[in-house]
Amino acid sequence: PAPTEEAPSQPAVEPATVESKGAGILCVGGTTGLSCLDENGWQLYTDENSGLPNPYLYAGAVCPDGRFAIAHISGAVLFDGKSFVQIPESTAVTSPEGIACDLQGVIWVAHFQGVSRYTDGTWTTYGSDQLASGESANELVYDVKIAPDGKVWVLTSRSVALFENETWTVYQEGQGFEGSRFFNALTVDAKGRPWAAHSGGMDVFENGAWTSIPKDDYNSPESIAVDAKGQVWFGTLIDGAYLYNGNSWTHHDRNSGNVLS
Repeated sequence: PAPTEEAPSQPAVEPATVESKGAGILCVGGTTGLSCLDENGWQLYTDENSGLPNPYLYAGAVCPDGRFAIAHISGAVLFDGKSFVQIPESTAVTSPEGIACDLQGVIWVAHFQGVSRYTDGTWTTYGSDQLASGESANELVYDVKIAPDGKVWVLTSRSVALFENETWTVYQEGQGFEGSRFFNALTVDAKGRPWAAHSGGMDVFENGAWTSIPKDDYNSPESIAVDAKGQVWFGTLIDGAYLYNGNSWTHHDRNSGNVLS
């Protein structure tokens, strides 16, 4: 099916040149607004004391131009460390789970029943039926990441989908994966490789194929990230964190003695 488009309700958001905030500010979102820590201490931004349109925040990403892209309950907003620029809302963007932005200022939001792209003042929504099919079809779209080469990777609970040259390529059971997967988290490393975490370990895509790295003795991966050394970190629901260094796993929690400091 063709993607759906909505006419712009407001002028397009013009890209702004701002100093990168990556080394000087930390922001955490929740149900009461955005809390940011800089050299002056903590500052809480809400819909009452700032231009934040909604205090219920679900996901965030640092854009290449230094701004934060933030998904809230009814849309998305950009934050440069001082002020907010609201992106026009879309009726398709409900229950957001992930957000990403590229070098051209294009915003992607993963949400229930699909993923939506905002560019040139217009939202385009790709339904979840384009992200998985058959027995893997589902409406749970968990995350979206953009690789350094511009490829867009989207995670559903049963598949990983690649968007390139305006075309979707779907990887699911029988199409890139042997056996079923129940995915939870997605990241992309500096080499542009997507890593997808699930209840039985993780998979990494390289040279046109997925490689499975099994790990079945942890509880529910909730997040995944790759550090500057290329090591992969898992955050779990109740079992602390796991580190994969390319050869072996290390468990970090209070009981193991490998406590993160």
